[in-house]
Amino acid sequence: MNGNEMRIFICYARSDNAAPQRWADRVKQQLQPVIDTYSGARLVELATGQLIQPAESWWETVQRDADQGGLAILLVSAPLLGSAHVIHGDLPNMLAGHRAGRFTLAPLFVSPVAKAGLRNLDFAGMQSFASAERPLLALNPVEQERELVRLADFVDDFLAQRVAGASRASAQARPLSFDDIQLFSTASTFGLESVDGILQPVWASDLRKDRYGVYAELRVKDVVQKLRWIAPGRFMMGSPADEPERFLKELQHEVVLSDPFWLADTACTQALWQAVTGADPSRGKGAQRPVDMVSWNDVVLGFLPALDALEPKLQAVLPTEAQWEYACRAGSKTPFSFGNTVTVDQVNYDGNYPYAHCPKGQDRARTIDVAALPANPWGLYQMHGNVWEWCADWYGNYGLAKQTDPTGPRNGRERVLRGGSWSDYAGYCRAACRHAYEPAERSDYVGFRFAVPAVPRAQS
Repeated sequence: MNGNEMRIFICYARSDNAAPQRWADRVKQQLQPVIDTYSGARLVELATGQLIQPAESWWETVQRDADQGGLAILLVSAPLLGSAHVIHGDLPNMLAGHRAGRFTLAPLFVSPVAKAGLRNLDFAGMQSFASAERPLLALNPVEQERELVRLADFVDDFLAQRVAGASRASAQARPLSFDDIQLFSTASTFGLESVDGILQPVWASDLRKDRYGVYAELRVKDVVQKLRWIAPGRFMMGSPADEPERFLKELQHEVVLSDPFWLADTACTQALWQAVTGADPSRGKGAQRPVDMVSWNDVVLGFLPALDALEPKLQAVLPTEAQWEYACRAGSKTPFSFGNTVTVDQVNYDGNYPYAHCPKGQDRARTIDVAALPANPWGLYQMHGNVWEWCADWYGNYGLAKQTDPTGPRNGRERVLRGGSWSDYAGYCRAACRHAYEPAERSDYVGFRFAVPAVPRAQS
């Protein structure tokens, strides 16, 4: 191993049930995108009974890399503390190695453990995740995701300081407040349904899962709007320097979103707008076409408060610019969630102006129904094209620094628009493309989709 390599160990106990392995897989899934950004780093999985070299213990395996100052993430569980070899050999040696500064040990408490099992193990002063009193299995899904995001941030900062030789500010996820925890307890008490551990929101008429993931249904009079569950995560916001037709204002930088949220699977339809407000200002009429000719002020000061009045527990908002791009990309790193280019069968843009010298296509010259074209991998329709979509942020320039839960400048002159529209070149429909209008401006190629926080805001 050369001087720039760094191993991140995930240490856990095998057991008769699959729970420890599942949590190890969750940790790997959360950490792999971080590891991939450092050419000298890699994940190494260590389960009880699994050795890197014959006749080596965990401690000896980690000790071989001690001079490199590696990191061992210890998944603390009852099976782990029930292993005599671990509790009397590996673990005391690893704790001693951590205190001596030879490497870093970070415990992640996975399942309940008896206090007796921790009696001779001193984790004091370490960066730990979850706790012996409230391990991951005792947390609700939102709290679990937050702990895993905190862990990924910790690993990112650890690697930035050792592999890249650069120091970055730690980005800790905001811990749940008592009110947040109380909300989930109340939901459980009243028997709300759950899917994949995600509780049905109190505002939802139904909670379901399809091939894209979990979604909730919001019923407003006779109109039903689906909202997709968007899990926390990290991504590279903006475009790389070699992306065709990019703009300088798309400076690429890392973003961490520490809270999950719900996002409407389509732009707001004219039917929904009319159900909430009693009117339809759109120029291109059609119940399932996106509402247009609505300003940022119309949405934020008019529609969203009116929607909340009909469903007081909803707390609907516009997505932040970072949330919007994260959801648009749906895990992709290409200009479009569909790949390196698109056709008019995937995106509603002016087909006379295709992307990156691709063949020309149809120019529909109008909006179309919000779900008329394929959804992205997360089940969100027409994040590219059809109508530009308002975001919550004031428009401002990006920086290069990593950001956690960015919300844009504190003030400004224009509000962010994203996604491109039916009247634009295909290149304007890229995931990273940015646009902005003043809050009072309206256009027949501008609409919006709304979001709902998964952790409700405190009531003032």
